[in-house]
This record gives sequence, structure tokens and C-alpha cells, in this order.
Amino acid sequence: MLSLIKVKDIDGVILGCTELHLIITQYMTTIPLLNTVEIQVEAILDLALKEGEHALKSFI
Repeated sequence: MLSLIKVKDIDGVILGCTELHLIITQYMTTIPLLNTVEIQVEAILDLALKEGEHALKSFI
């Protein structure tokens, strides 16, 4: 897969399967890899922390 990516003009690769980040890592290529699991977990945590702050402020 990485050899195919090298011959195309690609800005980044979305690792859309939950296991792909286990077999393809950023050190294998200079093309940015977007790990959807990591992106989703970070978004969920950001939302949860913001909700927690809001809930705490409204409680006090």
C-alpha cells in the first residue's frame, strides 16, 4: 500500500480501519497518516472535558 501511495501526489492517508494503525506507522512514510481511532478519542475526550467544566461551573 505504501509503495502505491509514493507514486501518487497524496497529501495524507486516512487509516479508516481500527487495526490499520497497528501495521502501518508514521515512521514508515513521510506522508501524514491520519489515525481515525486517535482522532475520535481525542474529540470525545475534548467534549467530555468541556462538558465536565460546564457541569462543574453550573454546580458551584
